[in-house]
Amino acid sequence: MFLKPVPSTATTTTTAKDILEVSVNSESTALSTSSPNKSKIVVVQEMNRPTTTWNTSSNAQILPPLVNNQTKQQTVCPQGLQINQLMCSEVPGDQPIIKFIDILEPLKMLPGKTVSKKIGMMKVQVTNSCQSISKGVLSRLDVFRNEFDTQPIWETYLGSTVRCLEGNRKVVVACCDDCSINVYLIKSGARALPPLLIEDAAACLTLSDTCNCLVLTKTGLMHMWNFDAGKSVLNRVSVRSLLTNKATVVSCSLTSDTPLLTLSDGRAYLYNTDLQTWMLLSNPLDPMSRASGAMSRSTAGNLPLATLQRKMPSHFHGENLPAGVKLSFLESQVSASSTLKSGTEFRHWLLATVNHLLEKGPECRLRSILDDLIGPIHESARSSTEKEFILGLSKQSLLEEILFLIRTKLPWQRLYKEYSELLMMGYS
Repeated sequence: MFLKPVPSTATTTTTAKDILEVSVNSESTALSTSSPNKSKIVVVQEMNRPTTTWNTSSNAQILPPLVNNQTKQQTVCPQGLQINQLMCSEVPGDQPIIKFIDILEPLKMLPGKTVSKKIGMMKVQVTNSCQSISKGVLSRLDVFRNEFDTQPIWETYLGSTVRCLEGNRKVVVACCDDCSINVYLIKSGARALPPLLIEDAAACLTLSDTCNCLVLTKTGLMHMWNFDAGKSVLNRVSVRSLLTNKATVVSCSLTSDTPLLTLSDGRAYLYNTDLQTWMLLSNPLDPMSRASGAMSRSTAGNLPLATLQRKMPSHFHGENLPAGVKLSFLESQVSASSTLKSGTEFRHWLLATVNHLLEKGPECRLRSILDDLIGPIHESARSSTEKEFILGLSKQSLLEEILFLIRTKLPWQRLYKEYSELLMMGYS
């Protein structure tokens, strides 16, 4: 009997005899696939180490091989047999979930207390833990014709604590502790839909007059439904990426049936359902806003964009900035006003932009504004392709107002004459 010589430790090539293949029955593990082939665990062993014995019986305990600091045993396993991190694949762009995420404080009503909410002329009243039964505790929902009535039009009971409540002239929406969304017709109390389920407790609930319902969960996921159409508008849209620098959500509302999110550091975001992304409307942390943000105080504080930009700096900085910095800020204000459909602010920031262009240029930007307002010259083309109003403002009136500003500037007389003639041709 001849013994095979032991290969040198300097040899790094592993021969076919050094590989031990162990077949594992696919029925012995819950992680195996439905393929008829059996899974294989391939173990590459080093010849200068004792062989590790593997027992493949169903009730045997498989021990890991010994590993020292100098030589390690290499194990090649099929994909899918080991899960290192749990990925939240339903939410695109989310980071791996390695712990429970609680980023928002959930809404909650006090148990045993009666909470009333006025909806139009009617009053909706919630009483949590109003009655105990053998199976648990009930909550009651009452609706009255007005705030002075003592006899409800209708009442209904829920088997869970009501966290928050909203309503309009058509429906009443109640979010409960069991993560259900309950929708009732406000006139009769009949259920408009079976209970809708979300993944966690609600941190914000908003209902528009057009029956668009927006819910933000405490884990930072946003849902939106249209109860009139009976369809989902938004599903599990994450706000987690917006909550940087320890910012928290101050409010979550609907403006023109579009989700609007404001944060504690002054940032404001609008979710564009067509583009399926967030749009930044206000950012006091941006250096350009800090340099030019004092101009935002030039409008009334109760207008939509001005309300969002309350945390903009109120004083000018004594820095010499390029003219383009101010122009960039003005154009962002025009775009934000248009997105918020605020006609008053749109007109204000458009005229401010024109005044800046008349002082600093460039001419191409001014021409772009005039071309957008004048549209096609011929009346037939105008009526078929162009609207005569923008955000409720007449384009002709805006154009005449801008041309009046241009007429007062001597270097721009050629441009004034050119567009005045086009205006007369287009509207004559």
